[in-house]
Amino acid sequence: MLAYLVRHERGLVLFDTGRRRRPRDRGALPPPSPPPAGRALGGRVHIIPTPGHTDGHQSLVLRQPDGTVILAGQAHDCGSEFAWDHLARRAALDGVTQPLPPYRSWLDRLTDFDPRRVLFAHDCAVWEPSDG
Repeated sequence: MLAYLVRHERGLVLFDTGRRRRPRDRGALPPPSPPPAGRALGGRVHIIPTPGHTDGHQSLVLRQPDGTVILAGQAHDCGSEFAWDHLARRAALDGVTQPLPPYRSWLDRLTDFDPRRVLFAHDCAVWEPSDG
């Protein structure tokens, strides 16, 4: 299991990214089914469904004094893919004419948190919004 251990004001939270042992391994478990709208753990920690690498994948949103951090895990394989989706969403909202590449529908929910940094499981890159 791939997970993050996050210190929260009410203790430690073990955040499961949805990645399990391969099906050929003994004892493989199916991914969990998150609630469709996500779940809040207090006011600063949120778990948001972000199906990507696995159907049950979730991302962890941490609201910090210096900005929101998202542990996106395997929602995208790399930071570049997240950036492409983010740009496609922004172009669509800005009224750029079609054709535009599609973006994942849950990106709207993540963007509502106004992230300052997004981290990924398989990429050392950190996505940060442009200031312009």
